[in-house]
Amino acid sequence: MVSYIDQLKDAARVRDYILNKNITEIGFDTEFTGVDFENGDNCVLKSKLDVWSIALFDGGLHPRGYKTSRGVTLSSSVISVFKDILQNKDILKYCHNAPVDIHTCNNIEIDVVGIIDTLSLARWTFPERLLYGIDILSREFLDQSKFISFDELCKEPVFEDKEFIVKYCSCGVEGCRKRKGHPKIEEKIIESVQTRKKITIPISDIQPGHPKFDMKKEYAAQDAVLALCLGDYCNRKLKGASYENPFSLEK
Repeated sequence: MVSYIDQLKDAARVRDYILNKNITEIGFDTEFTGVDFENGDNCVLKSKLDVWSIALFDGGLHPRGYKTSRGVTLSSSVISVFKDILQNKDILKYCHNAPVDIHTCNNIEIDVVGIIDTLSLARWTFPERLLYGIDILSREFLDQSKFISFDELCKEPVFEDKEFIVKYCSCGVEGCRKRKGHPKIEEKIIESVQTRKKITIPISDIQPGHPKFDMKKEYAAQDAVLALCLGDYCNRKLKGASYENPFSLEK
């Protein structure tokens, strides 16, 4: 189960752990509202941070040869505790499709630096591919997959009331087949029926106490975890390349 941190003292413990252990690589991701991508919006001055996540290597090594990691989900109210880490260029942040996360933090006056965009890194490592989404890359290379999708988290079914006609025998015996002397009775009933339509609920509506909040914690943390693992996987692949890696982490 992914932990959720919304208290400053707990956030400070995580920050201090990163600094005291001299950790130089973390996974990073944000969840935000206020942007309608289908309408052509972008995150500049619009996206509003809801929750965010950090992932750290956990000491394990996956059979496919990359370091495994674990993540934690944090409230937007504690991000200021990590400002020194997020603005430290020597602590690298692996993040997939980083511009949206950078802009979201810029909107609250946090200038995130030291970003390694795993979307660009994957394109350099595997230039022959057509699809570079974090989910498909994770399935193919990391043997991991997202626990849940955005639709599973934020899409809710639409129900409509429909009228039905119920027929039954006046004798009250279920399944009565006597056709004479037992007139049939018809009754109209209304039932709520699930339709094929779905509505999207803002992720910010899913707060502690909401039945889907545990799902939200998992959803928010998984991209940071996958980005950190994918970064390690790509770096290991590029070490054997015959050309210079422009994303090299070596000084």
